[in-house]
Amino acid sequence: MPILEICLLKTSPNLPHTSPVFLSALQKARTLLAQKVVNTNSRFYRCIEDPSLIYILGVWPSLARHKEFLASPQKAEILDEQNELFEFQWIIHIEIGEGGMKELPLEAPILGITRLFIKGDARETYQEVVHRSASVVDEGTKPFKVVKEWRIDCEEGKFEHVFVTGWVEEGSHDAFTKTMREEHPDFAPMRDTYEGTEIKHARDMEKSF
Repeated sequence: MPILEICLLKTSPNLPHTSPVFLSALQKARTLLAQKVVNTNSRFYRCIEDPSLIYILGVWPSLARHKEFLASPQKAEILDEQNELFEFQWIIHIEIGEGGMKELPLEAPILGITRLFIKGDARETYQEVVHRSASVVDEGTKPFKVVKEWRIDCEEGKFEHVFVTGWVEEGSHDAFTKTMREEHPDFAPMRDTYEGTEIKHARDMEKSF
């Protein structure tokens, strides 16, 4: 099963976050990966809430294949020169359909990346709410696709649900969430199942909308 890697980097404070050096380095690494390891078809997104943060999204054939690369000499060959430009924040993996990157709402002007940290004893309740509200979420995020999958590399006993959504403009996601709370009472219990949340939005660094 293909997996989606979502990696978060923070740009060096020694350069303005708008410096073209950052995108150039990421594109170089993507090219080298495709030539020497796996074509991940990676995309690069700058966080709207904090422009010093950059999300990398890419697809690997499996989690094992990505871990194999991270433990190999090729990792240093391809990525080490980025160490002076970026500070690693975190990396997570979720399953993705056979369409790979095409499963994501990459045509949207704004990408929403949501991490929901679910209480261990509330997972069943959370899943019930997600099941009941699935069609509403799918309808509310149109015309863009939505990916909602469990993280597959959590620590034992931890549960994290990841959403990747597409939006037309800033504020669209917040407006949708407000509508869900006000018009769909079945959605309300979901908030009690969280240990925490992380909701960010980003724009494609290689596109202008």
